[in-house]
Amino acid sequence: ESDGARTLVTSLLNQADSGSVLWDILDENEPAAAAARRLGFTPLRSLTRMRLGPDSVVSQVGPQYAIADPAIG
Repeated sequence: ESDGARTLVTSLLNQADSGSVLWDILDENEPAAAAARRLGFTPLRSLTRMRLGPDSVVSQVGPQYAIADPAIG
């Protein structure tokens, strides 16, 4: 895991309420999943990315340590 990812996640966790924290990680990104497990997270469910139309986006899973909930905007 990168130092930047670890710093960002630790900072966000320090600011979180004492309730549950959910972290969506793409299944293919084992380094991010391993980092989450080291911080005490446990898998809840699998995440499936869906698309409609041509596959025009090149996805680089490695640098993606988290994705935002679409409700965030």
